Amino acid sequence: MNEQSQKQVHKMKKYISTFPLKSEEIILIHKDLDGMAEEAQNRGEPLEKVLGKSPREFCDELIYAIGGIKTPGGRKILRFVGAWYKLIAFLFLFGVIFDLSSAVVLTFGELFSEHPDILTGVRELLPGGIKAVILGIVYYIAGKRALQYSTDVSLSDKAMKWAVGMFVLEFGSWMYDFITEIGKEPMILLLLSLVFCCFSSVLFMIGAKRNCPHLEEESISIISYSEE
Repeated sequence: MNEQSQKQVHKMKKYISTFPLKSEEIILIHKDLDGMAEEAQNRGEPLEKVLGKSPREFCDELIYAIGGIKTPGGRKILRFVGAWYKLIAFLFLFGVIFDLSSAVVLTFGELFSEHPDILTGVRELLPGGIKAVILGIVYYIAGKRALQYSTDVSLSDKAMKWAVGMFVLEFGSWMYDFITEIGKEPMILLLLSLVFCCFSSVLFMIGAKRNCPHLEEESISIISYSEE
């Protein structure tokens, strides 16, 4: 097997390992992949041409044929949520840096006032800064988890727990703003803010649900019948 085919087969085996297959099923799939790679080399053709489709599609068909598992559709959603949460974490970090800069400016300004109070900047900006740091860390970890769970369907339950936790956090944050801002802002804007505030955690839950491994009833029936 040439080096290019080895790399391609290695990627395909790595992709297959993200599914909750039995060890004997994985061995059988690996044998099929090695056999296709050897056939491609003997024919002097690219592996993809021998497969007749993309390596990912071929793996999905093998996984379904041997393990009875359909490829979940939530991976892209989880990857999007992971990237979005990391972006939010970055924005929180940027906000903390901005607050620290503002605190330094306020403290420097107090040195030239008639009654200097060098802790003015700290008192005004510290609570918000601490909140931003905590939220930034939470969103960063949530984003990292979403990306991690997107590649392994066996971790879909953990992904759902994180998704529900983030929904509680985001909905709770919206409720606090709703209570404090009701009567000050138009109701329609407050309701629209709910969509903006919670859409990412809802997507997280959808992605986690769609990333669950599921067996086709027809495949289960065939296996049960063959065992009898």
